[in-house]
Amino acid sequence: MEQQLHRLDTLINQLLEVGRLDAVGHDEEPEELPLLPLLQQCARSACTRHQCSLENVFRFEGRPVVVNARPIVLEMIFGNLLDNAIKYGGQ
Repeated sequence: MEQQLHRLDTLINQLLEVGRLDAVGHDEEPEELPLLPLLQQCARSACTRHQCSLENVFRFEGRPVVVNARPIVLEMIFGNLLDNAIKYGGQ
């Protein structure tokens, strides 16, 4: 029963997140964003929330990438992804 409640809670949260992503950012125009600073900011925020060390959790490597997107939407997406990576990724 508890497992089913947890699964239902996860599903509801995912649906709410989809609704937020659909509603957020409509007032903003897409802009060219360098991805690395955005990811670093999201990673710092996630590490602060989960009280972990950025250096022990994330490694930023690769070529610079620029995307054309709404910043707030990418912050929500990457923030959620990184929160889940820390929370469920294990050691």
